[in-house]
Amino acid sequence: MKSYPDDHCFTSKKTPTRSRQRKSWQAVGMALIGIMSLQINANAQMKIWERDDEIIENYGQIQLRMTKMFNRDAEMNGFTAHTIHRQTSVSAIYRGACRKLINVETVASDTRKLDLSRFLQTRSGNDLPVSDVLEVLRNGILDQCDDEVEVIRFTFHPAHHTKEDYTYEGTMTKANGWRIQDGRVETDFDQYHTFELAYRDVFSVAGMRYRGGCDPEPVLLLEPQFANNQERALAKPVKMHSWGMVAADVSKMYLKECPATETIKFIINPLSQDYKCKTEGQDCFLITRKSDDWKVDASQMVLKEYNSPIADFGDFVEVLAAGRFDIVRHYKNFFGFFLESALGAYSDYCGGHIKDPVGRRIFTVERKFDDNGFLISETVDGEPREIRLERKYADTYDRYFGTWKPWATMRMISSTLKSHHRETNPFLATSLAIGFFTSNINQLQEILSGQCSDERITTAYENMYNFANNKPPITGKFTTDKEPPLPDPDNGSSATEAMKSILAKRQQRVDQQNQRAQAEAQKRMEDFKRRKAEGIRIHSGSKGRQTPAVPSNFPNRNAVNPRAPQNNHYGNANQADMMRQHQENQQKIQALAMEYQKRMLESTQQFSQDMQNAQTPQERLAIQQRYQKEQQQRNLELQQKMMELRGQAN
Repeated sequence: MKSYPDDHCFTSKKTPTRSRQRKSWQAVGMALIGIMSLQINANAQMKIWERDDEIIENYGQIQLRMTKMFNRDAEMNGFTAHTIHRQTSVSAIYRGACRKLINVETVASDTRKLDLSRFLQTRSGNDLPVSDVLEVLRNGILDQCDDEVEVIRFTFHPAHHTKEDYTYEGTMTKANGWRIQDGRVETDFDQYHTFELAYRDVFSVAGMRYRGGCDPEPVLLLEPQFANNQERALAKPVKMHSWGMVAADVSKMYLKECPATETIKFIINPLSQDYKCKTEGQDCFLITRKSDDWKVDASQMVLKEYNSPIADFGDFVEVLAAGRFDIVRHYKNFFGFFLESALGAYSDYCGGHIKDPVGRRIFTVERKFDDNGFLISETVDGEPREIRLERKYADTYDRYFGTWKPWATMRMISSTLKSHHRETNPFLATSLAIGFFTSNINQLQEILSGQCSDERITTAYENMYNFANNKPPITGKFTTDKEPPLPDPDNGSSATEAMKSILAKRQQRVDQQNQRAQAEAQKRMEDFKRRKAEGIRIHSGSKGRQTPAVPSNFPNRNAVNPRAPQNNHYGNANQADMMRQHQENQQKIQALAMEYQKRMLESTQQFSQDMQNAQTPQERLAIQQRYQKEQQQRNLELQQKMMELRGQAN
């Protein structure tokens, strides 16, 4: 046994003091155990959506996990219940709130672990290895929902694509003893069926989000689905054919949830810029019908008719002769086609008027590609075309040569697509599009023949060069009554009146989410204050307790200075005051952080609402910049206040 010098030994008088210390700490420990027991009992009485922790229970090879939904747009009192069989890897999951009819998804992670041969023969749910995971899941949900659930519909499918078809849909009802029934069995509780659909187009931001039940004649809202605020500000407007593709796909998704549906109407918000409602002042919809195999009917919407000041090359000559570059700027692609064609025609019909000529040789090349897009051969087709240009025009010609061809291609494609919406012959539309280009080229022959020295032609010829090279126009010689095309106002919803009820329901959901978020923030604040108050009472109760007198020369590993007087729990009165002040400052800092978090939550909610109400990309970008500026200002204020409090603490 290790011995100490006599002046380091405990005396018999100190033994009772150490005994009293031990009993005191035992009492504190028992109190803490009691508090923890009360907390555990309180948690056990709370529903899962009222708790912040997770329930994990094991039943043999099956594990049940339940937790509340933490995402901001979660359903009121929503929770997630999930079971998994460790051996077979079959899982079942439910997401939602308590209701009379719920939908459960069961998934087989690895079908190789399962014997599904009998199921492939019978297609009966009783031959699927799902009854045990469904039973554990059902009992967990019923325990939380106080036996409110009357019907459970479930689906089964593999997690990965398989050669065999293992998909299944079944029904279980309380009235039938929760036995599995094949298919979607009609019940008296089908009106309680709710579901959520989320869809976004692959090639655009067109999409839809829906949360609700089955309606006899549903009206669904199609609108852009943005991944982030940057995409919200920069995304291109959605074309009409993209909305049609979304409507077709969503119809199939809705039909899967509501097989009795006969007709679905779709609101487009905003309606594509080139379209308007056929009947002025009335709502218009995309419609899909079961009787028409869910094909999209867009007959209630028609293309806008635009009054274009420049319809052909003749208009171009008139506008250029008048020096109206403000009109030409609206037709930059068309101008490229005009410049290349006009210089070629001027070479053919007015070559003698070119004073300082340079030549260009143009070849027509035929290229062949294989099925994979690789070039196979390239041959020159026919004789090259020789054209003569005024030297100062040569560089301009080279810059503009061929730049208009992608626009011409898109024009022909657009004409074909528009013919589909107008229910006209697409081949006729393509022929008319090609005829537009050939007729304009032929028109140049009529304009230039015998008119090469005409002042109107020479002025237009010079202004064509000036516009292409950002030089001021020649004005005052000729006039035109043409004006720039008026900007087309942005489209709104295709069905303003029908959309009001959808927006009202959405606002109600947002209000509920905000109320829940504020309630949870208030609860966290109260819990924080309660825990801090309990911590302060524990310190104040122990601070007055005097420690036993110990010789100053007794070795104390915890003491900074073993010879310092041990007046109380903190060492001396000054240290106690400093510690108390430090705790008060820490409380202020934490309270300040909680207040900042609350303000950030309110600001984020307001930002989200403003972004939803914004109508144009410019408005959304301005809102985003304002929000970032306000956030930076709040962060700066928080840092300054934190520094002040920490300075007081030091």
